Parts: sequence; C-alpha cells; structure tokens
Amino acid sequence: MAKTIQKIMAATIRASNEGLDIVDKARRKKDWAKSSKVFADLAHTTPATLRRFWAGVAIQSSTFQSICEAVGITD
Repeated sequence: MAKTIQKIMAATIRASNEGLDIVDKARRKKDWAKSSKVFADLAHTTPATLRRFWAGVAIQSSTFQSICEAVGITD
C-alpha cells in the first residue's frame, strides 16, 4: 500500500492517482458503485467518506485501510 498513498498528516492520508486506479479496478470486479451503501458498509465507513476518498481528499488512515481491504487489497 506504500506506493498507493501520499501522507498528508500522521492520522490522515489520501490516495494517489495510481492508488485510485488500483482500488477502482478491484471495486469494478465486485460490481460496486464508487459510493454504494454495500461498499461503505463493508469498508466500515459512509458513502460520504467514499466520495471524499475518490475525490483525493485526505481521510483517516484506518478508513483508507478499510476501503482497500473491502475490495481485497491487503498490502
């Protein structure tokens, strides 16, 4: 995951363009909309946070990790 993130602050991170592409490909394999309720629930977050993630806004690092894990990205 180190390649896919850019640190903003210790507690928040945002996805790089490359990282967004990786997560997007994994998300599409599951046939989920970018901010669907199913995706949000499995990532233990909200659709609003998913929208911020896709917009490249910094989010809590634990939430970032949960989003990646929900689509099957674990490294």
